[in-house]
Amino acid sequence: MSSSRPAPALILAALLLPGCVQRSLWIRTDPPGARVLVNGVPVGVAPLETPFLHYGSVRVEAEPLDVDGDGSPDTRRIVTAVDLSPPWYQWPVIDFFSDNLWPWTVTDRHEAVIVLPAGPDPDDPAEGQEELRRLERELRVRAGEERRQAEGSAGGERK
Repeated sequence: MSSSRPAPALILAALLLPGCVQRSLWIRTDPPGARVLVNGVPVGVAPLETPFLHYGSVRVEAEPLDVDGDGSPDTRRIVTAVDLSPPWYQWPVIDFFSDNLWPWTVTDRHEAVIVLPAGPDPDDPAEGQEELRRLERELRVRAGEERRQAEGSAGGERK
């Protein structure tokens, strides 16, 4: 005689094998290789994957990067907010079932691509001074070229 009710062992197994949701944030930078901080905590060098517990907005920082290896940064530091919005199975009430009763692991992976701006950091006075010196040299060169052109055209008119 067969019963249409589930066996108590099956119910017990379902209750003892809780589900699991693995949340992760995949961070890439362009160019790759920048040190990354999430909410002020260093997490590694991009590209990287880091776990998170709560949905919402996180603060992601990418440090300046020396791309050409000359000892001075070629990119600026950037700070941005990354929104980690929950998928439907993590909405209130539904999340109880996906976190506790679903017998398999569910992976929720978010991705952030951070493009590092080129040039010196305007907040760093040393880099700002270096940029000013470079611009002054450029202006002197241009002024010298314009003076030579003016003298050359003035000399041609006298003949």
